[in-house]
Amino acid sequence: MALSTSTLKLNDTEAVVKAYGSADNVTIALADLIPASQALDGGTQTVNINKIEWAGSNGSTLTIARGSETIIAVDSTGSDSLEFGAGYSDSVANTDDLLVTVTGSVSVYLTLRKVSGYANKVETAQFSVYDDVNAVGS
Repeated sequence: MALSTSTLKLNDTEAVVKAYGSADNVTIALADLIPASQALDGGTQTVNINKIEWAGSNGSTLTIARGSETIIAVDSTGSDSLEFGAGYSDSVANTDDLLVTVTGSVSVYLTLRKVSGYANKVETAQFSVYDDVNAVGS
């Protein structure tokens, strides 16, 4: 069975993505983490990892990599989590897509914080009588 992904939460500042399946890998592209209210801003998106939760069958493993950097490699038998608190998150290679690789059968939940590279489509400043409130940048 291949690995699949499902986006569980997606807003202007955060995304929660689930990767699940067995004995395969899947890429979570930073450029895909845009809700309808946002657009990509520039060529580089920056996304940190705030939390990783996983559950797997006996003898299964989970590896998360970004570019050439391994972010985490764990025995995912049973379930566990890694949460970054106190206002920090994992920013290693945070402009690279995430590659999730598993052996055995594993489900992993990634809570991601969008740092830059995304822009809101709705302007929050006051409009003048000449602005078109339905068009970005007018």
